[in-house]
Order: sequence, then structure tokens, then C-alpha cells
Amino acid sequence: MVLLKMAVKNNKLIKVRDTLMIEDSVGYIHCQFEFRTADWDLCTKTAVFSRGHITPSIKDPYVIRVQLREDGTCVVPAEISADGGSFSIGLYGECNGKVIVTNWLYFKIGQGCYDSGEGTIVPSEGVWDRLYDAIGKKVDKEDGKGLSANDYSTEEKNKLAGIEEGATKTIVIDHTESTSTTDVLSANQGRILNDKIDAINIDFAIDFITNDEIDAIII
Repeated sequence: MVLLKMAVKNNKLIKVRDTLMIEDSVGYIHCQFEFRTADWDLCTKTAVFSRGHITPSIKDPYVIRVQLREDGTCVVPAEISADGGSFSIGLYGECNGKVIVTNWLYFKIGQGCYDSGEGTIVPSEGVWDRLYDAIGKKVDKEDGKGLSANDYSTEEKNKLAGIEEGATKTIVIDHTESTSTTDVLSANQGRILNDKIDAINIDFAIDFITNDEIDAIII
């Protein structure tokens, strides 16, 4: 909503807040009058709108009168802002045979882009489908995090959470009495095992008999 705010002191109308108005606006531009003197109390208050003149006349064909609400507001008629240009606002009040009339205030109207939809191109269904699909796949940016297509999925997170603590831990037992078939050998166990293998090889070397020795025994 665009609000034109004006003050009324005795019979003088003053701009309090101006704003940008665009042509062809309907039901969007509002006026608000602030009455600062008691002589307007109990009066029926009527805003007068005139198009296209800095010093309008109430005899102009484009003059429109709108009675104010109890809160001192009204809507600017759509006919006043049509086709751009300018307009003026005045005010009068009637009560107990008394009529109070204010001066005019002048306002400019900016050009707009509205054309009742003529020549509007509506996107094809395929465009809308692709747009909605893209919106549905978007990822909201969170503070402290970057966006990536290779993100960590909930399925992977749950799978990792199901692994018991220590399930993949390698246990090394450093004693020779272990009967485990899955534990890893320690360096100390490796040296002991290597010494035993060397001792076995030495025994084999001592007990080994050559062919000549066999022949001598047989002869």
C-alpha cells in the first residue's frame, strides 16, 4: 500500500509525507488526513480529486469526490491515476450549516508497465516443470558449511554408527602361550619363531647322511 499523508490545520492542507505513485494502480494508493484543529470535529469530510491540473476547478470533468472514513483515510480512485500525468487533492467539511474548504495539493504520477495482460507470454509447461524440479533439489546454505554434490548421506552415516567401537582394532599379544589363530604376531614372537626354525634346520644338517656314507655302510 502507498500512503499519501496530509495534515489539515484550519482550512490549510499540508503535505506530511509524499511518495511515488504509479499510473493504473487500483485500490493501492491511499490518503490519510490528520486534523490538527477542532473546527473539523463532527464534520462530514470529503476528499476531492482532480486529474491533470495544477490549479483544478471543481467543474472539470475528471473531478471525483470520496467521503473519508472515520479514521480520516480513503482510497485514491483508480480513474485519477490512469494514464499517468498528475492530479490534485482538496478537502472540504460540512457540519451544522458550516462548510470548511481547503486549498489544493498537487501530485505527479509515474509511468507504469501495466497493460491488462495484453501480449503476455506465459512460460510453457516444460519450463515450469524444470523450474519446480530445480527448486525441489536445491540445498539451503548453512553457516560454516560449503555446498557440494558429493555430500555425506544419511544411509552412510547410519551404517557407520552401527559398527561397534573397536571392531576394526588390531590386537597384538606378546606371549608365546597364545592359542589364537587370528591375533597378529608381535615383533618379539617373530624373533622367537625365527630362532626355532633356525634350530630345526641345524638339527637337520647334523642328522643328514651323505650317499658315500650310505654306500660304506652297505659294503
